[in-house]
Amino acid sequence: MKQTSLDTAQAMLRALVAGASCERIAAQHGVTESTVSQRVRQLAGELQRVVGVLGVDEETSPTAHLIRRYGADYLEALEHFVPTTAMAPDALSGMVTPRQLV
Repeated sequence: MKQTSLDTAQAMLRALVAGASCERIAAQHGVTESTVSQRVRQLAGELQRVVGVLGVDEETSPTAHLIRRYGADYLEALEHFVPTTAMAPDALSGMVTPRQLV
């Protein structure tokens, strides 16, 4: 994720955790709700895989409900996130986890 996109995704994640709707976040950033959902889910997934989010399995698909439920834990993971250690999204698309094989 580029730094500008990462900064935007972080702001979107923080707003979602604070209780803002995807519709409101989209309006604030001048993007669609789908874009908000994609960026937040991508960042949340990277936080789960790279840093770890207490109470959330790294292979769990992050949803708005899950992110809000574990909001403090996602924000804590965000504080320890080093983007250069995260894998590029392209590299993740072809990966199959052991859980997916079962």
